[in-house]
Amino acid sequence: MKHRERVLMALHHETPDRCPMQISFTPEFAERLRADLKLKGQKLHNPHGGGNPYDLEQALGEDMLLTSVGWANSYYLGLEPYVDEWGIGWKPQAYETPFGRGHYTEIASHPLAEDNAILSYRPPTRTARSFTSRRSA
Repeated sequence: MKHRERVLMALHHETPDRCPMQISFTPEFAERLRADLKLKGQKLHNPHGGGNPYDLEQALGEDMLLTSVGWANSYYLGLEPYVDEWGIGWKPQAYETPFGRGHYTEIASHPLAEDNAILSYRPPTRTARSFTSRRSA
């Protein structure tokens, strides 16, 4: 069964040959998996989430390729806590497994934590080059 057929069947509440899949990995695990699969070429991890290069997703036979503008599920911009252009605070978390060490990010704070925050919240605006924050510092 082709990837598209599998996804469409699932969306139509029909039973495909298997559940459609899309998988994202931490940057460290994606690098290890690329090495195990002997993939060459693009190694850039999407820092905005959904982070695998497409050659890795294709090599794994994923049914959907995740793309995003802005953040999808987490940022991987560094190892120190930071606030993104939407006002969301991110906190990197270290992990250790028998296979290695790495990090993932968790949301630590968000600008709409209080009910009345919506009254003063200003999302970033799109410019020709990137998103910029309109929030006052």
